[in-house]
Parts: sequence; structure tokens; C-alpha cells
Amino acid sequence: MSKNSFNCVQLNQIREQIESMTKFNQIEILRILTKNNKTTINENKYGIHINLSELDGEILNDLLVSEVTGPLALSWDDYLAIHA
Repeated sequence: MSKNSFNCVQLNQIREQIESMTKFNQIEILRILTKNNKTTINENKYGIHINLSELDGEILNDLLVSEVTGPLALSWDDYLAIHA
């Protein structure tokens, strides 16, 4: 799995946005994250937990441009820095 180029602040922004979404949208996010069998999912009685820092950059990019999520809360400068 290739390491993603997102920093901690960017990953926290993504996490916070996902946590504030409706349950329906969170399920759609989970579908995006699990379309790659390399995603490790931890589930307990409190919910599903995924370490975003371990995700492949391509999967995170799919989240950023998903029709379900709309553009996630990254500034344009952050987006450009990731894709430079």
C-alpha cells in the first residue's frame, strides 16, 4: 500500500467532516473506503474505526471528489499541495 500525502491537519479535517455527516452519508463513505480490500476496518460497540493515515492516497482522493461527500473541507491550497 502506498503512503498517502495527507498531513495530520488534513486528515483531522476529513475525519471531522465524516463524523458530522448523516448516517446515510457515513455508510456511503464506508462503501468508498471498503471498495479496496486493503482497508483495515475495526468495529466495536461504539462504531466503525478506520485509521485514515494508513489509507492509500488514491482512496482518500476518491473521498475528496465523491458525489456523496461533495468536496471535503480542505482549502484549495491544501488540495493543490497534495496533488502537486
